[in-house]
Amino acid sequence: MIRYTGILIISLFLFSSGFTQGTSDSLIILPRGALTIAYRGEVVKLSKIGDIVENTPEAYESFRRADANNAAMNGCGLVGGFIIGYQLGSLLGGAEVDEGWIVTTGAGLVFVGLSLGFQMTRNRHLYLTVKKYNESLKPQAGNQKKEMILGFGFQKHGMGINLCF
Repeated sequence: MIRYTGILIISLFLFSSGFTQGTSDSLIILPRGALTIAYRGEVVKLSKIGDIVENTPEAYESFRRADANNAAMNGCGLVGGFIIGYQLGSLLGGAEVDEGWIVTTGAGLVFVGLSLGFQMTRNRHLYLTVKKYNESLKPQAGNQKKEMILGFGFQKHGMGINLCF
């Protein structure tokens, strides 16, 4: 009896059930602080998104707009950050505050504000890119059958079932 119990306990540890979800070809916006997009379970950069959506004309056009806004966002943020940092550094170094200092710091703040505007526009175009790309993956006719794949194998926590549909 003890032998059968030992075999049962060992088999439960070796063949514990685990379930996984298969990856799909859709783009997914991850809920993080910054706009993060995943493809097939991996976080992708902006340049990789362009390679993924280049076969979908509407999504690619929206991506190109997002990419242009990304370049403008980075440029304005760099210039504005440099101007503000230079002025604050000179103030810490003992420079006096005069009209030129205030105007230059204000110009830096304007550049940073422009950068934030470009960032919001970029994010909106990236959301549209993801939406249009994912819509293009859906079957157009309602009578098309979806393929379901059932697989068995070792998963993270032991033997598991993988169902993709």
